[in-house]
Amino acid sequence: MFRRVFCWTILAGTLAVGPLALMPGFAQEPGGDGSSGVQGTVLLEQRPPSGRGRPTYVPVAGAVIDFAPLGTSRVALRVQADEEGNFAAPLAPGTYRVVGEPLADNPRYRTSGWQVVRVRPGEVKTMYVLYTATNG
Repeated sequence: MFRRVFCWTILAGTLAVGPLALMPGFAQEPGGDGSSGVQGTVLLEQRPPSGRGRPTYVPVAGAVIDFAPLGTSRVALRVQADEEGNFAAPLAPGTYRVVGEPLADNPRYRTSGWQVVRVRPGEVKTMYVLYTATNG
């Protein structure tokens, strides 16, 4: 299942849940009332040392995820994943460029680049941000 789901660095979908303001990590409110935004999990792909077999995915505690309005270089919101790799970002409706910052404790792991997510009024998207090993 992970192999199909994680074809993209970020997989976005809509969740039918209550306001984001009820979730941990939503003390900052650049999205206004907290009724729209993004929530998700940061995962690290670990390949077997032999190179054979399927990779496994483990949560990444402390990963930093940036959200910038598409077409700008200004970071509108920076969030940090909790100890289980989960994050929540209250965002005003709009289209955002999303990127995971290099991991402080292991810069060898990076996301494959930035992705785009569109947030509509009253909508909560769910995303998976995947870190993989770089060459070198």
